[in-house]
Amino acid sequence: MVAIFIPTYNNHYVLQGMIENIYATANYPCKVYLIIEQDDLDSINEAKRLGDKVSIIYNDQKGGINHCFNLAYRLTTESLFMVTTDDIRYPNNWLLDAVSQIGDKGVLAFEDKNGLGWGFFLIKREYIEKYSGVVDEPNKIYHEYKHGCSDA
Repeated sequence: MVAIFIPTYNNHYVLQGMIENIYATANYPCKVYLIIEQDDLDSINEAKRLGDKVSIIYNDQKGGINHCFNLAYRLTTESLFMVTTDDIRYPNNWLLDAVSQIGDKGVLAFEDKNGLGWGFFLIKREYIEKYSGVVDEPNKIYHEYKHGCSDA
């Protein structure tokens, strides 16, 4: 089972199509976690309408996308997780292919032509537990400073 972490903010109108695309193309067991700001009522209501297709994690600190990923990591337990965004459309077998390619690596990076510079990562939880994604802070995926791109 792969946890898929997706921060979203004021994009309630894309959620249904995005979730349908993920489940139609993954071809591998997964669970989608939407990380939503507590004041984004439209996205919360849409996520609730989607029912058991998604789990909601409430971001109560407005710490930005890096904070959202770290929060989801702390609140979940799946041995594999993916960090991505709410504006990606996935091709057929994307998750099946990613899981088969990660092998003994701790992180597998891939990209989308519409990703605006973001890298998307499939990550083994044991890798973050052992090495962390942040040199000087254990058990974090990213530093939580605000900026417009990820730290690959």
